[in-house]
Amino acid sequence: MVSAPRNVRPSNARLRHYMKIYRLAASPDESWLAASDNLSRICLFKLSDCLSSNASDESRCLSHFIQVRDAVFAMKTVDQLLVCGDSKGRIFAYDWSELTKRTDVPPKTLFSFGVFNGAHCSVPGPHEVNGLMYCSETERLYVGGAADNAVREFDINVPNKPLRSFSGHSSTVCELASASSDQLLSASADGTVRVWDVRGRSEGHVIKVADEPRHHWNEQTTYNWWRVSGAAGATFPTIPRNSLLGLHVDCGK
Repeated sequence: MVSAPRNVRPSNARLRHYMKIYRLAASPDESWLAASDNLSRICLFKLSDCLSSNASDESRCLSHFIQVRDAVFAMKTVDQLLVCGDSKGRIFAYDWSELTKRTDVPPKTLFSFGVFNGAHCSVPGPHEVNGLMYCSETERLYVGGAADNAVREFDINVPNKPLRSFSGHSSTVCELASASSDQLLSASADGTVRVWDVRGRSEGHVIKVADEPRHHWNEQTTYNWWRVSGAAGATFPTIPRNSLLGLHVDCGK
């Protein structure tokens, strides 16, 4: 019996087939790009090499990577820090100046803590962090994910304990965004987007995306008149039965 060879590196084609990129973040000076993948790595790319007019496949390859414990599902540049949230519910941060150095010694995390420690969860963990949002005016970091489906607010200067939480979603929080320094938006797997007033912790609006009316193409739509906005009020006449309409848009102009 012939034993299988050890330490056989999979082909590039196989790696590309199974590779998944979860999140991206740019450095404060926008000269570096960080990408997290399903191999639990934070991959660093030097953008000047990738975007040069003389760039080649070799120069577009990653500069180096940081191996972390678990896959990173959320990343956000906060001032000079790269803040990460992983699949086990941890939040940790690196200094960008240390992250971009090519060295055999991995950079040290500036802080690391479990987001959902002490949370009362109906489903056993681990619970991932999916969304990060930072408000520079108030220096508040908002974290969303699974566990009890709440959004937590942290002081970025003392981030080991949440200041408060925003509860209301019935399933995993997938993404966070901000309309202003006073409003926090959270999108969830429960099919809703919730708008929170962070000044009073109140839930302002619930947008039921899953209940929105859906527009379907049907025969009646085909016979209606078509109007293209932005084309000097151009109007297309009724389309005859059993005919096809092709529309070409030149985005280069």
